[in-house]
Amino acid sequence: MRRLSLGLLDQVLSSVSSVLVVFAVAGVAPVRQFGHVALCLLVLNALTAVMRGLVGVHVTLRAGDAAAVRREARHGLVAAALVGLLAGAGFLGSAAVVPALAPVTAPLALAAPVVLTQDVGRFAATALGRPLVACLSDGAWTAVALSVLLASWAGAGLGVAAILLLWTAGAALGGVLALAVLGLRPRVTGFAGWWGEWRRSRLALGLDALLSAVDTIVVLAVAGRFIGATAIAALQGAASAFGPVALVLRSLPLAVLPEVRRRGLDRPDLVWPFLARLALPLSACSVLAGLASLVVPAGLGHRLLGESWTVIRPVLPLTGLEWAFIVWLAAATGSLQALERAGEVLRVRLVFGGLALVLGCAAAIVVRTPAAVAAALCLAALGAALFAHRRLHGGATA
Repeated sequence: MRRLSLGLLDQVLSSVSSVLVVFAVAGVAPVRQFGHVALCLLVLNALTAVMRGLVGVHVTLRAGDAAAVRREARHGLVAAALVGLLAGAGFLGSAAVVPALAPVTAPLALAAPVVLTQDVGRFAATALGRPLVACLSDGAWTAVALSVLLASWAGAGLGVAAILLLWTAGAALGGVLALAVLGLRPRVTGFAGWWGEWRRSRLALGLDALLSAVDTIVVLAVAGRFIGATAIAALQGAASAFGPVALVLRSLPLAVLPEVRRRGLDRPDLVWPFLARLALPLSACSVLAGLASLVVPAGLGHRLLGESWTVIRPVLPLTGLEWAFIVWLAAATGSLQALERAGEVLRVRLVFGGLALVLGCAAAIVVRTPAAVAAALCLAALGAALFAHRRLHGGATA
């Protein structure tokens, strides 16, 4: 139970550090620059998710065999560094396409390999049965990110580049801490053989993670192209405000699904009511939080999110409704996962991604307002939730 609690705490800390930097940047950056940087940070988060599929899951699967975990993690550090360097080159090159990014491309390029290797370290700590080390690693990073956010709110004069560099320094501190305590170092020798052992499995898991993130990135990019960077600032800023809801949903497989198994809830009519009872209050809180944004004093909003508050505020009610639907979608897909219907889970994910892409891009191209895109994403989440519920109660059981 202690390990489970520490594992959940580590998940929270890992996600919080990424949310805090978005708020810190929003507080000091002009709206258009915040939009561009928010999209880059979203890409970095997507890369982190992909690397968890390529490396992190396989590190975890070897829990119980310390030698295998260490071998997986040492080669995984090399893979994370290589992907990070490639991503960094992409960030540097993005300045040619978006000149407004030029002042922050170097910090973003530095962040990529640091953030990806830190994540491998925390997975290794958990797999080795030392979740406290993972908590200390992510806790150090989160502490630095929180300090940067508070300093920016206090008027310390930090620019966007300085915020990103300090945030990266926090990730480096957490990564070095984990690797030093665990005694892990990258290993290049045998890397090709390591990759080939589970190549198809790694690629499948990495592709699954990529599919989960690519629709949001594409919709935001299209919105930026046809509406402007202010649309990215509005949509991604609003999504970041619902970070706590995302944290709860990410913990679902680790915290809730084992309890479903222990209770023997092995039929849709048993597992769905259990998860629905959890989804109801969370979805209600999402709706209420979105509506509450309408009465937040303008001064407080600008204090928290700077100039971007003006464009974020109008879409928050719609984003709250979208997250309410996503909560019910997660309850349905969580039920499918508990029933070991992986094919149905993938089918639901593809439907959700397809709806978000089609409706979101159509709204951006035709209506050309952030609110229209937010409403389209809302409809996509609703459609996917209804589809998932139908598959749960009427789909195949394979």
